[in-house]
Amino acid sequence: MKLSDHVYYIDRTVSHVYVVISDHIVQIDAGIKNDFVKINNFYKSMNIKPEYILLTSGTYDHAGSLKAIYDEYSPEIYINKNDMDLVTKPRERKGFVSYIESKGISIDTVKNVFSYEKFNLNDFLVIDTPGYTSGSVSIFYKPEKALFTGDAATYGFRKLKVDMMFVNDQKDAELSLKKIEMMDFNSIYPAHGRIKR
Repeated sequence: MKLSDHVYYIDRTVSHVYVVISDHIVQIDAGIKNDFVKINNFYKSMNIKPEYILLTSGTYDHAGSLKAIYDEYSPEIYINKNDMDLVTKPRERKGFVSYIESKGISIDTVKNVFSYEKFNLNDFLVIDTPGYTSGSVSIFYKPEKALFTGDAATYGFRKLKVDMMFVNDQKDAELSLKKIEMMDFNSIYPAHGRIKR
């Protein structure tokens, strides 16, 4: 679904997955593992492929289909160094976690992932917004003043907020929300919930 001149939303993914199509094709987040079919269908229908994937965090609902996308298209993948291990190192999974992952809620590790310290696309600015994870970021698309907040902020009841139920560090989450509120943006594209345009 087209949201603006350059921003698309891949419909019906567990966490919102966005694609910015301009000089480059940049995907924001990767949904859960089972979302790959929807993401792949989007690219096939548009006859394009992602050049970059920018992750707002390394959790399963933001990076679950990362390996499948990488195997299909080989984009450059970027994540905050504090979340790098979540997508690059295999973990032992037991009990309830292994049951959940059997339902498509997991991350198959990917080795070719870079830290945002090496990221350089002039139209994008990566902003540290920890709280959900220590490596959570928001991504600002300058030409449209569009802010992809991941889990750092959602929009509801005419204001920005943080869902404290899912944060790892409440103090960091509150500071990140204040940082976002002080920014000059035209639209907010969160990982969950309503989009503010």
